[in-house]
Amino acid sequence: MSKRLKQDKLSGPNGETVKVNWMPDGRIRLDFIDCGTCAVTKIFPDPKGGQTHIEISYGK
Repeated sequence: MSKRLKQDKLSGPNGETVKVNWMPDGRIRLDFIDCGTCAVTKIFPDPKGGQTHIEISYGK
């Protein structure tokens, strides 16, 4: 396993940026840049299995 943090950068339609930080021990950190205030609004598993959806509201 790599000792360095792997980051994936995603860009939104209005210049928003989210960095996905792949952490050790099965953790993920999301860094929101130019998104304003962020809040988790919903967490739910896919009924068919294999995925968990996390909905986040931003910009307020």
